Amino acid sequence: MNGKLRKISAHIFIAIIAVFSVKAAAQIFFVQTPVVAPAGSSIVLRNGGGFQSGDTRFQLRIQLQSGGIQPNGPLRLFLGNQVLWTAPNTSPRFQSVPNATFVTEACILRFQSDGNLVVLGAQGVLEAPVSGCDNPNNTEQNMSVMWASNTSGNPGAILDVQNDGNVVIKTANNRVIWSTNTCCR
Repeated sequence: MNGKLRKISAHIFIAIIAVFSVKAAAQIFFVQTPVVAPAGSSIVLRNGGGFQSGDTRFQLRIQLQSGGIQPNGPLRLFLGNQVLWTAPNTSPRFQSVPNATFVTEACILRFQSDGNLVVLGAQGVLEAPVSGCDNPNNTEQNMSVMWASNTSGNPGAILDVQNDGNVVIKTANNRVIWSTNTCCR
């Protein structure tokens, strides 16, 4: 097995562990990139978790502020505490009805085996003590897509938070199909 394939295989193994670790415990977890989602599966990260560069300087995180509402969008690329990029259209979405206000907030960051990077959101009542994300009745199956890289159809795609600050999704043949355009830091 050549060195590059061995490195990608090791990252797949780490990603599989990450999926089980995140579901098994409420902990903040970062997956080091590059990663390939296992065939027929996804790498799923919850609030506070994300993907990080090999040198650990850059983190693509899904992060809600305390109280749940993140006005500028919860999917952001960080260099330390500096925000370099924010996913568009991931701010909370509000819907008012008589006697309540519903909010859909981002809860999950998922890199799918088809190559799509997706933010899933759950709906909850704004005034409720438990957010939509923390409600045990809200599962991935009944959450809605709030944002996606629109890179599906690329099995074996690689997500890479690069050491230069750029986040890319590449095909299995290393052709870049999506980027944050935050290179060279």
